[in-house]
Amino acid sequence: MERPHGDHKLIITVIILVSIAVFLTASTTLLDWIKSKPGQQPAENPPIGLPPGVNITEEEQNAIPPIAKTIFTKPKTPEEIAESTYQEHSYYFNKNFTTVFFETHLIRVGFFRTFDETLNETRDVFRADYSVKNIQREPHIFYPSEGKVWYNLDNFSATDWNFSSISVEQGEERHAYALYGTVPRSISGPVVITVGTTRAYSPIFSEIIVVPYGFNVTLPLLARPRSALG
Repeated sequence: MERPHGDHKLIITVIILVSIAVFLTASTTLLDWIKSKPGQQPAENPPIGLPPGVNITEEEQNAIPPIAKTIFTKPKTPEEIAESTYQEHSYYFNKNFTTVFFETHLIRVGFFRTFDETLNETRDVFRADYSVKNIQREPHIFYPSEGKVWYNLDNFSATDWNFSSISVEQGEERHAYALYGTVPRSISGPVVITVGTTRAYSPIFSEIIVVPYGFNVTLPLLARPRSALG
């Protein structure tokens, strides 16, 4: 007599659940065995995700099935996912702008997905990655807070940056980024991106003037970032 179709589904489901239980039990047993073995020298690079205090030899590490290593690998944080997504979808430039004080490079720009604590929601924020090198024989001041994006007769000021200190030592090179939180999502075409400024004495005007480090670029319509942040 033929079994009802529902019975077949039930049998298949039971087989799958039993297989998963056997695999998880075997993985736990393997880790307990590794932890209990005395007198072993730990491997130089143990797999990521093993419980604290578990040291294994290289031979034991190689014995762990690849799928078990995947299960015990520490998952990426939302911030790490957002960063890797930005690096993948941002637009690469590597343009140069140099004065007698600093040599600067605009490396890449794009929209970076971040969480806005004020609005309690995720936002796509315009970001510019750049480098700054002091080519003077003494420390000099660079002002990342004065970065701006000029687009369609409007300008948008930098709202955040990771430039550690405005004083840059002789020969020091820094890699940093600036966020311009109010830049419209539709930005494209001719754009001027200023990553910061410095100050210099002008003998012509007999006063201190502001020197911007700006880059004239043409942007495509930038890709919308996707990440675990939503």
